[in-house]
Amino acid sequence: MRIFSFFFVVLGIFSIVFFSIRIIPGDAVDVMLGDNVSLASRQELRAALHLDVPIQTQYFLSLKNLFHFDFGTSLALKKEVTPLLLSSFWNTLVLTLAATLFANLVGIPLGVLSVAIREKKFDAWVVLLSIWISSFPVFWIGPLLISAFALHWPWFEISGGNGAMALPAISLSFGFTAIV
Repeated sequence: MRIFSFFFVVLGIFSIVFFSIRIIPGDAVDVMLGDNVSLASRQELRAALHLDVPIQTQYFLSLKNLFHFDFGTSLALKKEVTPLLLSSFWNTLVLTLAATLFANLVGIPLGVLSVAIREKKFDAWVVLLSIWISSFPVFWIGPLLISAFALHWPWFEISGGNGAMALPAISLSFGFTAIV
């Protein structure tokens, strides 16, 4: 049942994004090419982006491409988008697993201690700490951890090497640790 509903959620999000982009005023081709370009170049780009066909045709072409994992060509890098996404998949998976592991290694013992030690002060501190930790935005925690544990005290590497995944994983695990 969840997989069935997942399909409709993806379809709904895709539709909202697709039509939201289409109702923005202006012409995407004019923005991409600028003012000093010939009409032939404009028509060529419109044809390449399927902007010369009706909107319902654009929608179904884009939907077909989505389900075939064909995300087109990056306008900035001039490369296919799907291989670019797949090249980052392994690192993203490792980072997610490391963040989940760290969150569980910290969150579960704190939860067990909070239940085992029935002191109101300790439980209140654990709840306060979890609320406090979960309220930090990840984009703020990351640079803070880098500044403290990679620059000030060089305990972790910033990039490359074996320890480069530790600080991003810890940073991503903050919000999840409080939930666990």
